[in-house]
Amino acid sequence: MEPKLGDVSDDGYWVLTETGWQATEKQSQALEKGAVPHNGEIGNTDVNNPPMVTLGAIEGNLYGATEFIVSDESSTVSEGDKQLMMLIGGLIILFGLLDFISYWLFDFDITGVWWSAILCGLIGSALLKIELTSFNLESVYSSTKTQSIFAGIAGFSLLMVFLVIILSMPDGELVGKWTNDVDTLVLDEDGTATESSGSFSEWRADSNTIMFTDASDPDYEFWFEYEISNNVLFLAPLDENDNIMGENCVAYVKDGHNFDSSLDGATIPKWCTG
Repeated sequence: MEPKLGDVSDDGYWVLTETGWQATEKQSQALEKGAVPHNGEIGNTDVNNPPMVTLGAIEGNLYGATEFIVSDESSTVSEGDKQLMMLIGGLIILFGLLDFISYWLFDFDITGVWWSAILCGLIGSALLKIELTSFNLESVYSSTKTQSIFAGIAGFSLLMVFLVIILSMPDGELVGKWTNDVDTLVLDEDGTATESSGSFSEWRADSNTIMFTDASDPDYEFWFEYEISNNVLFLAPLDENDNIMGENCVAYVKDGHNFDSSLDGATIPKWCTG
């Protein structure tokens, strides 16, 4: 069907006059709102460019229409900002994986709580979906400034992970001979444990828990909460639910120190109620 004078294109941007197709008021309003003329083949839009509105284009651009790019106000996040959130979220997820692997494979608990890996996964995943527009960074692939920022963030994160691991490692003060009025406990650097009753054969520890291997059953361990203050080692057993049995708390003094004077200057843990 041939178009007639006064016909308006399906998109409303063109009207047929005696001199040919002319822009309508709708097209003029689009231009006033920031539409930019774009010469291009319909359907071949670049995915990196804003969404395109083809003014008057129907069935192969019958009207010889001009294409316009219209700013998409709903997508104002720069590529660099998206990459920044991906970096931060990825680093948090990576830390969670490190915590999970170290705990389940090496019995080394970085954070001291079992749910930290799950929390890191949730926070990291949420950050990957956040569209932050505060920095308006350019892509890391084309901007040395963005590359420097990312390198700084990655370096700082690695430093913090290193410090957390160092602080979470067993206290070096644990190694040595500990005594009280009724017992002597010797913890060697190689993981050997010697106790007066002969109950323990080996030991290992994380940030606040020390585990002793049963001398009569190598597959069984005794878990204790521990804290050291003024050369005094406080120990309290954990029950099967990892609850601290504070009423059974005992104290040892490091060899070479007086028990009473060291205990007077020590800070007794809140969980030590025995």
